[in-house]
Formats: sequence, C-alpha cells, structure tokens
Amino acid sequence: MVFGTRRNGETLESATYKAVQILECGGVVAVPTDTVYGLVTTIPNAKKIYALKRRNPLKPFVLCSEKTIESILRILKNLLPGPFTLIFKRSTLLPKCFNPDHDTVGIRIPAHSFVLSLLNRLGSPLAQSSANISGATNSPICIEDFGDLWSQVDLVNEFGEISREGSTVIDLSVRGTYSIVRDGW
Repeated sequence: MVFGTRRNGETLESATYKAVQILECGGVVAVPTDTVYGLVTTIPNAKKIYALKRRNPLKPFVLCSEKTIESILRILKNLLPGPFTLIFKRSTLLPKCFNPDHDTVGIRIPAHSFVLSLLNRLGSPLAQSSANISGATNSPICIEDFGDLWSQVDLVNEFGEISREGSTVIDLSVRGTYSIVRDGW
C-alpha cells in the first residue's frame, strides 16, 4: 500500500497519475470526496471492494462517472458535482458484472478536485463505496478513520479536508417522482 498526500509534498497531478496506474491494473484506491473518504476501482474489479468491506454482494455500489450522465447533468447541474447520489433506472449499457441483481444504479460525481482529476484522466466510470467496513457507523472523514483497511488497498490518497456525513441519496428511478433515501450532509 502506498500513500499519496500533500504532507509528503506530492502534487495533485502526480497523485492522480499514480492512482490511474493502479486503477488500470485492477487496484483499489482510497480517495477523498466532498463528503467522506471512499474506495474506488474500475467496474470489472468491483468485487474487490465487496471483499475488502465484507459487504453483502446484493447491496449495490455507486457509479462515479461524468460521461455516463452528461445529458442528465443539464437538468441536474445544481446537484452535481456535489454531495448527492442520484438513483436512476439501470441502463442496458452498464456492464452486467456491475450490481447485476439491481434494476437501478446510483450515480455520484463528488465535488472534489482529486476525484474530478482522476475521472478526467482515467476516462471511465468507477465503482465507489465509503472507506469503511460494511455496516460500520463511522463516517470516514480522515484517513485514520479507516486505518484497518490500509493494508488491503493499493493506494491511500489524502488531499483536502473532509468534514461531512455521507451523501444525500435521491431516488429518481420513477419518472416524475423522487424520494430521499438517505439524508446526508
């Protein structure tokens, strides 16, 4: 496991480059978001996060992507990027290996410079979940909050302050309606 941190004098660009290399090789990276620390990997490697978090495989992940929802962003530009996870009907274009037992998908674009830089450089969506064991009650707002996972991830990035609870989850999967699934920040 490697640390990428401003404390070590690393730049955002060099940390992003390192994270992209690890993700392209199938690794898992701990990243700061605009809410809590998250774990990300590429869609084909989402099972690694399930194992690491000891997460029920029937519980879905969030899809972290800019390109996937460009058309929807025009409508939701006030929410994304930001501390919101938006649930939509699952597209047939989504790989079957990603949340295969669900007809919906949560999409999130954190308003954090590191994640936005990573998404831009990688050019593909990421599976994302909070950086804690599934079912844990703590919100990982500093890297010490998930120290028990450090040995199981390939890179821990510490760039910027985090001081919020998890994202607000809004279900938009039924046309013309919405519901708040979880209140966040």
